Amino acid sequence: SLFKGPTGDIWVGSVTGLLRLSKRGFKRIKGTDGQLNLIIRAILEEKDGTVWVGTQFGLYQLQNDKLQRVAESPVSKTEVKALLLDHEGSLWVGSDAGLALLTKASWECSVLGNEIATRMVTALAQDSHGAIWIGVANPGTVFRIVGNHVFQYRQKDGLPPGVVNKFLVDREDSMWIGNSARGLHQLRPGRAVKVASPEISIGALPIVPDGAGGIWT
Repeated sequence: SLFKGPTGDIWVGSVTGLLRLSKRGFKRIKGTDGQLNLIIRAILEEKDGTVWVGTQFGLYQLQNDKLQRVAESPVSKTEVKALLLDHEGSLWVGSDAGLALLTKASWECSVLGNEIATRMVTALAQDSHGAIWIGVANPGTVFRIVGNHVFQYRQKDGLPPGVVNKFLVDREDSMWIGNSARGLHQLRPGRAVKVASPEISIGALPIVPDGAGGIWT
């Protein structure tokens, strides 16, 4: 997992833990137990400096340069695969156990009812119109939430087969999809168009903008 924070620092998550790349170079972040065996699946840094990290052991938060497990979260005992801070400041957490939402008041686990809440969530994004995009473990399946309405897209709607691993909304509001089986696709009206490149013909994860209109995967 890769994430560029609001101050320009780059967060790098891997199977061996969390790294922070700043002007002073790389720094490895330890867990509260001092071990480095956390597998980092997702990273998110808020504008106030709050850092959230999804791991195979649940949701963590960076405090005093150490990762502390968020024990009170409903995803504390399951693998967290995706994180999203929406336009209202609420934190969406996608995990093996489904979808959870942290508002300013409390955690909610059934914000979408049984249709999505209990599925394995693999990717999250929000577009400029406020719609929430959700990738789940079902191959070729994506959900989109607009207000109180939930829309589902499948292969018959133009999505490629395979599990969605990552979304990216670029500065032109175009949606990019990293697919576990078919590489990188760009979502256009009515269909998903594959990016023709042999280097990314298989799984595309993660997807990161470069600030100049391009993307890295």
